[in-house]
Amino acid sequence: MAASYTLGLRRVFGLFAPLRSHQISLAQVSRQHRCKYCHSAPVESQAWKLMSGVCVERYPVISQQLNSIEKDFKDVCDAIELETSVLSEHEVQVIKDRERLKMRQSGELDEDIADDESDVITALDVEDLATEMFNQFQAAPRETEADEKNDTKSLNRKLDDKLILLVKEKLGDDLVWMLPQGYRESGESMKEVAERVLKLCSEEDSIKVKILGNAPVGVYKYKYPKAVQKELGVQGAKVFFFKAKLLQGEFKMRSDSNIKDFRWLTREELDSHLLKGYSDCVKKFIFPVSW
Repeated sequence: MAASYTLGLRRVFGLFAPLRSHQISLAQVSRQHRCKYCHSAPVESQAWKLMSGVCVERYPVISQQLNSIEKDFKDVCDAIELETSVLSEHEVQVIKDRERLKMRQSGELDEDIADDESDVITALDVEDLATEMFNQFQAAPRETEADEKNDTKSLNRKLDDKLILLVKEKLGDDLVWMLPQGYRESGESMKEVAERVLKLCSEEDSIKVKILGNAPVGVYKYKYPKAVQKELGVQGAKVFFFKAKLLQGEFKMRSDSNIKDFRWLTREELDSHLLKGYSDCVKKFIFPVSW
């Protein structure tokens, strides 16, 4: 009896033997995996300089011209509205005035009532007056004098498109076009850096902007030359961009800043001023007005 019981236990424990050996093999694989990466090359530990850049946008002032698809769609909507709409109050009043005029001419209208209505302004009189006023109205031109002169320092151009503020700043021995940017100082948040950058590059109260949100909308990084990396102990700089909406004012450069020039450009005009990689990065968060 005891012998058969012992034999049964051996058989039961024998069933778990593959599981125990499997667990051991997994542990060995895990140790091999850790050892492999523990002996890999160390990651470069040099830091990066942090910067904030500001993308100041002047939003469109007037609506854009309709393209061919939009014009066709508008024509269809106008036709449907004309076919399905009811008469307006003005159109109803015109019909009533015509009926009253016929009654007056045929003598069906009481003379006392006709005399009282002799000085009444009819709906057609109102329509003629409105037509005359409309013909005298002259809309402002869509293209301004700044468009004709291609004055890229003026905000009074490309009224149906967005304009982005670019500045020409001295970096080392070169003058480079870029968005306004500056280095982060100790204790500052990245948004505070962006606010300080605008104050340092423009005259006080020259423009009023609103930075949209607390998080950056894009990042661009570039490495310093080897000599500069060795001198400063950093690989390069990472620029975190914030979007800002122009509320009012005209941008005026501060005389004591590193900025030598500025321009207000459309999204399509950025490529002619910015470096290729920088332009590609910036245009990812500058959305076109129309697709």
